[in-house]
Amino acid sequence: MNYSNQKIQDLIVFTDLDGTLLDHDTYSFDEAKPALDRLRKLGVLVIPTTSKTFAELEVLLQKLNMMSPVIVENGGVVAIPSSNGSINLQPQHQVGDFNLTHLSMDYSSILAVLKKLRETYHFKFRGFNDMDAFDISKITGLNNDEAKNAKKRLCSEPLIWTDSDKNLNKFINALKDYHLSITKGGRFWHVMGETNKSDAMRKIVQIYQRNFGKKLTVIALGDNENDVSMLKSADIGVVIRRKDHSCLSFESDNKIYTTSLSGPAGWNAFFVHFLDNYPTN
Repeated sequence: MNYSNQKIQDLIVFTDLDGTLLDHDTYSFDEAKPALDRLRKLGVLVIPTTSKTFAELEVLLQKLNMMSPVIVENGGVVAIPSSNGSINLQPQHQVGDFNLTHLSMDYSSILAVLKKLRETYHFKFRGFNDMDAFDISKITGLNNDEAKNAKKRLCSEPLIWTDSDKNLNKFINALKDYHLSITKGGRFWHVMGETNKSDAMRKIVQIYQRNFGKKLTVIALGDNENDVSMLKSADIGVVIRRKDHSCLSFESDNKIYTTSLSGPAGWNAFFVHFLDNYPTN
């Protein structure tokens, strides 16, 4: 990759969490800390872009020692720190230190559609609304408090599909009639409005470019199908290899880079290489 015409001040990073910045099993980001610290010192904005809830991100940002915008529930909500002043997306409401903007249908409406489809077609699936915190803990490895935060959903429903592939296709088509979409994450299918990570990413980039008065170089990192739109939309997409060494595949796209290491180790290795070849002034 040639970075000779780019400057560190023009860089903005969007990163998936589970399996990317965070270890898929332990949720640790220790292996990525050297690169995270280096990016922080350089003033590079790193924006978590995840299927997790805002409640989960509030806790994680404290652990990461980070106060940045976040994209949660696969692009359904953008949360921007209220301290950012003019950087906003016409927020609908404030939660703690963040202004939240919803880009997707609300959670109760999604649950109503899922209830109707289940009753009409007898589809077999289990969503987070069907589970208590203990059930979610068993499936995800989250502790009880983390699982409770994972249930605090605003605009998407993760579910485990236990029906046939044929009925899955029927389910996907039925969701479209209600202006809902579905995407595959690491563990779950996620039902949400007609939005995705790349839609939310583009909105944030547009706002920052307008405020900074210059074009930004966008890097996006992810490991699963729900990251594909974001990776394709970025100037540089980084496919993080999974623990079993499998990875997303892109046909002859020279702006997509695939790591040799998995999870946060791969995340760290990419940025060490990238920053070593990136002009700092």
